[in-house]
This record gives sequence, structure tokens and C-alpha cells, in this order.
Amino acid sequence: MGRLVAASGIRAGSNHSRPRGPMSGNRVDDQQFRARRGAPPKHLAMSAIGQGGGGRLLEVVARAQGLAESDRKALFERELASDSGLIAQAEHLARLVDEATCVPDPLPRGVSTHGLARIPGFELIELIGQGGMGSVYRARQLCPDREVAVKLLRADMISPEALDRMEREGRILARLSHSGIARVLAAGRTRVEDGPELSWLAMELIEGRRLDAYIEERRPGERELLRLFEQICEAVQYAHQQGVIHRDLKPGNILVDDQGRPHVLDFGVARFLEVDPAQASTVLTPGQVVGTLGYMAPEQVDGRADTRSDVYALGVMLYQALCGQLPLRLEGLSLVDALGRIARARPEALRSQRPGLAPELETLVMQALSADPADRYPSASQLLEDIRRYLDHRPLLARAPGRWRSGLLFVRRHRFGVASALILMLAIGVGAVVSAHFAWREAQARKQTEMRAEQLAAVNRFIQEMLLAADPERTLGESVTVVDTLSEAARLVPLDRDLSPAARSELQRTIGSVLLNLGRTAEGRVQLERAWEAVRDRDDIAEEDRQRTRMELARADLESGRIDQALAVLEAIDRDTADWPSSQLLRYELANLIGRALLESGRVDEAAVLVDDRLVQASRALGEEHLLTLVLRNLSAVIAGRQGEPLREVAIQRDVLSLRRERFGEEHPQTLAAMNNLAHALSGAGQSEEAERYAREALQGRERVLGEFHPSTVVSRNNLSALYIQRGAIDDAEPLVRSVVAWNAEHLGPLHPNTLTSRNILAYLLEEQGSLAEAESLYREILTAVDRGGDDGLRSQMLAVGNNLAMLLLSRGDAAAAVGEFERLMREAARLLGDGHPNFAVFQANHGWALHQLGRSEEAVQLLEASLRQLRPALGETHPRVAMTEERLSQARGR
Repeated sequence: MGRLVAASGIRAGSNHSRPRGPMSGNRVDDQQFRARRGAPPKHLAMSAIGQGGGGRLLEVVARAQGLAESDRKALFERELASDSGLIAQAEHLARLVDEATCVPDPLPRGVSTHGLARIPGFELIELIGQGGMGSVYRARQLCPDREVAVKLLRADMISPEALDRMEREGRILARLSHSGIARVLAAGRTRVEDGPELSWLAMELIEGRRLDAYIEERRPGERELLRLFEQICEAVQYAHQQGVIHRDLKPGNILVDDQGRPHVLDFGVARFLEVDPAQASTVLTPGQVVGTLGYMAPEQVDGRADTRSDVYALGVMLYQALCGQLPLRLEGLSLVDALGRIARARPEALRSQRPGLAPELETLVMQALSADPADRYPSASQLLEDIRRYLDHRPLLARAPGRWRSGLLFVRRHRFGVASALILMLAIGVGAVVSAHFAWREAQARKQTEMRAEQLAAVNRFIQEMLLAADPERTLGESVTVVDTLSEAARLVPLDRDLSPAARSELQRTIGSVLLNLGRTAEGRVQLERAWEAVRDRDDIAEEDRQRTRMELARADLESGRIDQALAVLEAIDRDTADWPSSQLLRYELANLIGRALLESGRVDEAAVLVDDRLVQASRALGEEHLLTLVLRNLSAVIAGRQGEPLREVAIQRDVLSLRRERFGEEHPQTLAAMNNLAHALSGAGQSEEAERYAREALQGRERVLGEFHPSTVVSRNNLSALYIQRGAIDDAEPLVRSVVAWNAEHLGPLHPNTLTSRNILAYLLEEQGSLAEAESLYREILTAVDRGGDDGLRSQMLAVGNNLAMLLLSRGDAAAAVGEFERLMREAARLLGDGHPNFAVFQANHGWALHQLGRSEEAVQLLEASLRQLRPALGETHPRVAMTEERLSQARGR
């Protein structure tokens, strides 16, 4: 367990991979597909409440209230004719009713405030709030010394399984770092003297007013109100990008501080609650029920929730802020009737409540409130974008206004410019000049359009002939591969005299890009160099075509390991296109490639800043489900792993895989890449069994879809072999490892990170087979090659090799030599990673164990304790590496 097996690497733009760092390094690989985005599939499944049999279902659920669990189940089976689907929906609705009607006592009877003060690391000061989940206290955290809010959750509102999930995923929530989100700082449980076990959450303490109270007191104008909601949408969107959905947004969960800044509370907490109906103690009044359910999206009644459910809640709050009431009237309804109305009814038009409101603002709000999630804004970022568009008097995304309305918006946006132009025209009568100017502009535009049309026609003709060349009737029955067809096309392009220079360049660039995606890097580079030579100095080439050709040539450098050369060109293109509109796809493709190159160079923090910024822009401009948005989210997950946040990496990668499955299907290369990436993330988080399942599925899919020797297939083979070794399945791993080593050496060269990573895995395999001398020799060869290369980025990725060498020496009984290797390793790790990185803590634990074997147990205890202080929050209490380090610490202490 002391070894670190790098499963492979990172290759976010082309389905190749590179080592992600000392811990395990499997890789990110997102192909650069050029296909346009298709319409996402609509979620048309509606709750049974909204269909013909809904009244019957609600009636049965209403009769089940107050029954014991066994009696309730018997009622459902009897009344719903053993229909498993209806029974499951009835059980979900019954739990929802219980949760909405359950108001626990703030503290269980007989529990003193004095007893509650014994939460490790916290001192409760005073009760500052209470609600359906429990009570909130002002508290002091002892280390670091600061005031926080501690929420005590009722024991009967959360199951042991949910509590375990809360403590595990609470660490993900604790990494939500945004000025508009009250952070979750810690989570746990405590047992009070002679009382029940209580669950608790420690959160950032926010002093402020509830959103609805703040609006009622301040009475902000329309623009000020929308600026406030801008900030709320930004916070919600940030959390969504980290894979966290709120599920319970409402005014009571948003506090506005004295400076007018909103803070969203309880992010992600709602999903942890599982009410036990037998413990319900008090029923809310109808008004209290409305306060909870009025912000619930229709699909939540049916048990479904995603980011669009939070968009709906944002729409409800904005509707309420603008007209003073909720969009659905639930007053006077029973709880079951209220749930039925949420599922069936449509909100009243906003302008019917506030007639003077601008039609655009009503359109914005009502789109957020669409009953079908597919008709809503797909993300908080698009709602945010439309709020900004409205404030700037620009047309909304929600609806394309007619020409007259667009013209009116333009005049409102440029009042001074339009007025000045009119005055000038009237004063000096320049109609003829203006006409001539626009005639020239039109002629130029027509010329560009005609040139582009000719270019595309020529390209289409050539592609058609190229595809016909693969017809079996023309090839006398011989099978022709895609590579054969592309190679023949590449030969013919320079010979076709009917092709203009622009068309020839576009074809060469396309052929080169496809060859890169197929793993034929050298052949692809030749075509891209020809394309670049053709467009570099020509004036009749569109600037986008020129920059895209330049970018693809840099991608070829990146794929072949010329990282510094690629990065210099990519950053230059990024500077040259900095003023291009945010909707320009090239900007996001560049960010993906630059982010990968920065990671390859070990510049992780720089990559994080760039990718986070461009991901926000992509979400706003392209939408959450656009391929390039998903590519950047994938890269952000990889960065999280490299920064020592494996649980956050897993959360994001799960979300990416889910979205790609929905959009592309199971066997699309993008979906297979996401499976591979999730396997790597799970491996880093210590969830090896699930990691192996996804890695095997990714490899099998890639062999079918891409072929046995595609670079992405090689990456998956490498990943699976590392997991086999970790499980001890050496015989299964060996043929995979040796084939990967041979392929990498032939195609990538001896100093490529993938080559070095696969050789590290081979050395570990040899060690497991008992060939210690051969393994040691291979470890030392890798380290010598890395040192000669003089690249700190490569050194940071290969730190695991030094760790593995030291552990081999220790297993051979040479503790003194092992300690010497660890001392060198720790100096390098501190310089390259910093002593706060989880991988530093892993090396530190192994160093401590070596010291213990050498008889220096006091020093060993200090290092092992320091390691655990970092590993527990970073990896989780249940991670195998944490358990192993705890066991070694116990032995070092002599227990």
C-alpha cells in the first residue's frame, strides 16, 4: 500500500493521457469534436399527479398519513394493485408529506444546553434560530479561533446512512469557496449525556436579514433588485459547477448582510435529510406549509431534482420580489392538495399581478418558472445572463424579439448615440454619403459570402469524391479504413487545381485534425504544417481560420510532448483573440489546450485560474450541456485532483459522465472518456472496486469504438493494469503493462510522461513478482532520465517513482538506504508540491514508517501524526491509506 502506482495520464484534448501527479495519474482525455450541438433530450416524464390517475394517488397518500411504516406499506400495496411504480411514487410522496409537516422540538426532551456544548472543537454560545431541521447556535470554533454557526440536527431526521454520506460529502461542501455562499466548515455527530446521538454541521456565521425581510424593509428599485439577484445567481451557478445542487432555495436560506451582499445558506444540506415518519411530532399550519413548498419545482414532487430545480426556485423568489406574492396560490389548501397544485398548475402571468412591468422582464421570470425542466433556463448562468441582458437593454436569450422590438431595445441602449446621429443627419443632409457607405459595406459582405460559399462548395465536392473512393465497387471489394481514405485524400489535395488556396488549407487542416484525433500525430502534423504555410501570410483568409489552423498545429505539438513550444503558441493565440466575443468557440478550445499544457508543465494553480474563469464564461455563453462546457468541467475535475481534492474530483466527474451519457449515448468516445476519467478519480479517492469496473468498461468500449491501438485505448489499458496490480491480480496485469510500455516507447519517446509512468507501473509489477533487482534498476533509470531532463513539471509528476524506490529498499530490509531516499524525496516534494499537498502527506507517512523500521520511533510518530492531520480531511476517514497510516502510527507508538 505504500507504493504509488500512476495509472496513466492526462490528455484532455485528444483522448490521450498524462500522469496527473505522484498519487495516481490516470488521465483526462476529451476529444476535440467539431460537431455542432444538437438539442438536448427533453425530460418529458411527468408525475402521476399531473395525469389522469393523480387524484387517486393523492387520496391514498392522504389516508396513509399517521400510519406506522408496515401499515402504510400494506395500504399502498392493497390500494395501488401492487403496481411497483405507483407504490414507489406513493412512498416518495408520503416521505415528502412527512418532511414538510414534521416540526421537531429544537432539542430532544431532557437535553440540557450544557450537555450540547461538548462538540469537539466548538463551544456553543447562544441559540440564534430554529426550524424544521433542528436548532442553530452561535458558537466559537477553537482552532482556528472564530465565530461560527452550528446547526444541531434532530437524530430522528437523519438516518445513519445519510449521516455517513453527510460527513463524507460535507467535505465536498466545505470546498465551496465563494463570497456568496455560507461555507460548511465541518460535520459530525455527538452523544449527549443520558441522551440521544445528535448530528451537527458547523457553518460560516453570516449576520444579516432574510432575503424577503430585506426586500420588504429596503424596497429596492427594479434595477437594484435585479443586481441583488445577479449575485445570488452567481453563487448558485458556482456551486452547480462544483457538482452541488441546493434543492431547497427559498428566502429563508438567503441572508443579505449590511453591505447589501446576499449569502446562500445550507447548500447541499437538504439531500442529507431522510425523515422517519414515526418521529413526526407536530404539524405545520397551512401558512408554514406554503412557505416550504411554494419554492418547490414540479419535478421535485416526483422525486427528481437537478440544477434546473434550483433555477425554478430562483424564478419563484424573483417573481415574489417583483409582485409581492408567490406564483402559485396555495393558501387554504391541504398539504396533499398543495402538492397536487404544484405538479399540475401553471403560474399566473407576472404582469397580471404587476401590469406596468416590462414584457421582457416577465418573459425572463416566466421562463425560469416553466413547468417542464426542459423549457426552463438550463442553468443559473443563463438566467444570470438574461438578467444582465435586460439591465443592458439587449435582447434576451429567453425569447428572440421581433425586428421592431430589437430596434427599440437598440435605441434604448444607445440613446445618446442614436439622438446625435439623427441630429447630425438632419443638420447636414448626408443621405447620399450614408447610402454610398452602406452600399460599399454590402458589396464587401457579399464578396466575403460568395468567397466562403465557393470555398465550402469546393471542400464539399472533394470530401464527396474522397468518400466515394472508399466504395467497395471502386476498390474491387477490398476494405478501406478511415486512415487509408485520409492518407489518399492528403495525397490528392495538393494536386487538385480546382481548389482555391483557402479551400485547400481548410481541407488540409481538417484532415490533420482528424488524424490527430485518430492518434496519427506525425501524419496529422504534416497536414497541419501545410495548412499553416498556406494561410500564414495571406490577406484573403478569415482570421478565425488562420488562428484555428495555428491552434491545431500547437495541439500537434502538445500531443507529441513538445509542451513548452505548444504552450507558447497557444498563449499567443489567446492574447490575439482576447477581444473576440464570448460566444466564439475557439476561446474555449484554447482554454482547454492551455489548461492541459499548464498541467503538463506542473503549473497547476495557473491552470485552475484559467479554467475556472473560462468555464464560467462558457456556461453563460454556450450553456451547461454544450460539449466545450463539459470539456472544461472535466478539466476542472482533473485540476481538483492535482490540487489534492479527490472527493471533489469524483463529484464533478460523476456529473460529467451523467451529462455525456444523456447527450451522446453509452458508446460515444466522449462518454467513454468520461468513464475513464471517473475511474481515475475513484482510484485516487480509494474506491478501487468501483474504479476497476469503470476502467474495464471504458477499455472494452474503446477497443470496440476506437480500435485496439488508439492512444485513448492504450491509456485505458494502462489504467486498468494499475488497478489490477493494486488488487493483486498480477497475471492479469502483466500483458497489459508490457503492451503499454512498448507502445508508449515507440510512439511517444523515452521522456514522455506517459512512457515514464508506464515504466513505473512495470517496475512495480516486477517488484510484486519478486524481481527486486530488476525493479530497482528500472526505478533508478526513470529517476536518472527525469533528472537529466531538467523539467520541474516532469519531476513533480514522477515523485511517485522516488517513493516506490524507497519503499522497495525498505521491503528488502535496507531501512537506512530507504530513509536516505525519503529525505531526498521530501525535499523535492516540499519544493514542487508544497507541504500542504496530500501527496506530500503520503510521502511523509511512508518516511515515518521507514524511520520506525530504523528504530527512530519518536521521529516516526511525529511524521505519521502530521501525515494523518492532512490525509483525514483530504481523503476521508474510510480511505484505505488513512487506515493503513493509523495502523502504522499505532505500531510506532508501541501499542
